[in-house]
Amino acid sequence: MSSKFEPLPRRAVGDAAIDVIKRMILTGDLRPGEKLPPERELASALGVSRNSLREAIRSLVLMNVLQSRHGDGTYVSSLDPATLMEPVSFLLSLDPSAVADLFETRRILEAETAALAAERITDDEVDAVRDCLADMETKTGNREEFLQADMRMHELITLAAKNPLLAQLMRSITGLGLRSRMRSVQAPGITARVMQDHTRILAALERRDPPGARQAMLDHLEHAQQAMREMLSETP
Repeated sequence: MSSKFEPLPRRAVGDAAIDVIKRMILTGDLRPGEKLPPERELASALGVSRNSLREAIRSLVLMNVLQSRHGDGTYVSSLDPATLMEPVSFLLSLDPSAVADLFETRRILEAETAALAAERITDDEVDAVRDCLADMETKTGNREEFLQADMRMHELITLAAKNPLLAQLMRSITGLGLRSRMRSVQAPGITARVMQDHTRILAALERRDPPGARQAMLDHLEHAQQAMREMLSETP
C-alpha cells in the first residue's frame, strides 16, 4: 500500500504530509475506514521523519480526518459531516462570539435555500411544510418538542430546494447550530415570534415568491440571533 505514497519535498514536511494524506482521501486513494501503513513504512514512503509524520497524524486526528486506535494503528475516519464538524462545534461552545459567525453563515445559506425552495417546491411539499407548522403550534408549551418541529420545518424547506449538496451543507450547519437554538428557544416570547416568522415563510412558499421567502428567512434569522444575544447578555 505504501507505493501509493510519494516522497515529499523537504520544506514544511509536516504540512506537506497533512496535504498529501488529505489529497489521497479526496481522490479516493484512501477511503473511509481504511488503515494507514505502519508508521515506519509510511514515513519512509513519504520521505519524512517519523516525528514529522506523527505531528501530521496528530493534526489530522484533531480534525477528525484520522482516528488513532491504541495498539491497532491509524485509520481514516468515517468522514461523515457530523464527525468532521465536531471541532467547529467545540469551538462554538467555547467562544460565544463565534455564534455570530454561525448566524452569518446561516443567513447566507438558509436565505438562498428558502428562495430556491420557493421556485421548486411542489404542492405536496407545501402541504408538508404547512402540516409541520401546524404541529409546531401544538407544541409551543414544550420547548424541546417545539425546537424539534422547528428544525423539521427548516429541513423540509431545504429538501424542497432540491440541491443535494446544499442539503448536506445545511445538515452540518443544523448540527452546529443546535446548541444556540437550544439556548435561544428559552427566550421569553420566542415561540410566538418563531410562529409568526414561519407563517411568513410558508406564505412566501405558497405564493412561489423567491424574494419574499428570502426576506422572510432573513428576518427570522435576525430575530433568532437577537434572542440569542439577549440570552447571552443575561448569562452571569
